[in-house]
Amino acid sequence: MKIEFLKNGTTLIVKPEGRLDSVNSPDADAQIRTEAEGITELILDLEHVDYVSSGGLRVILAWQQEMDDRGGTMKVLHVSEFIKNIFDLTGFLEFLVIE
Repeated sequence: MKIEFLKNGTTLIVKPEGRLDSVNSPDADAQIRTEAEGITELILDLEHVDYVSSGGLRVILAWQQEMDDRGGTMKVLHVSEFIKNIFDLTGFLEFLVIE
């Protein structure tokens, strides 16, 4: 999985590409952790993500909790209808900020 990172002060934009699944989600989490030191706003841009599995959901949940613990915010952008349905079925729509 390719991930592009854009950092501006305390804001980090994460733009993964492909599938966020059990195979690559641990690596994605590790890459985000490396880039996220000192950030208080995390923007997860899913424009180029076509699938999220339970492993991907765990990473998204972990980062939502991490940002809450830091007193920061997390937003999710460009969510496809397919992934939005996954978020709905799993209850993620109740706590994620989706724009």
